[in-house]
Amino acid sequence: MKLFISFLKPFITLLMLLLIVPLFFFSLTDNSREIAYCSDKDNYVKASGTVEFISYSNYQDHYNLTLTDMTEDFPDSNFSIEGKNFFTAKENGTTYKVIKGTKIDFVSIRRFFGDGYTLPIVALSVNGEELLSFEEGYQNYLEWLKK
Repeated sequence: MKLFISFLKPFITLLMLLLIVPLFFFSLTDNSREIAYCSDKDNYVKASGTVEFISYSNYQDHYNLTLTDMTEDFPDSNFSIEGKNFFTAKENGTTYKVIKGTKIDFVSIRRFFGDGYTLPIVALSVNGEELLSFEEGYQNYLEWLKK
């Protein structure tokens, strides 16, 4: 019997490794579903809304917006502009063009990917003036997600 158990130990160890290692790698690529979803341009929605609240991060690398009176349904009213999109929008005047009460046109997704998630804005315009184009915002956002 001891011989049989000692014979099985390497197989049990191998079986455990085969079960645990994939779980570890799946946890490392947790945002793969988010990247796949956000890579599909059909998942983005054009909408309008009124800025109820805007804040800048302490590091000045993203905006957080709370919107009301939206023309499309979203799972939340909190949005963000991140990374290169933040800097492009800022260069184009969001600091003084997007304030409380401003009606904006934007493009975002309708799906959450975790606690504390804010919906990304990948295109932004105010009064017909484009502050962030969809093509640039989309590409920048995908690059930001992959980091």
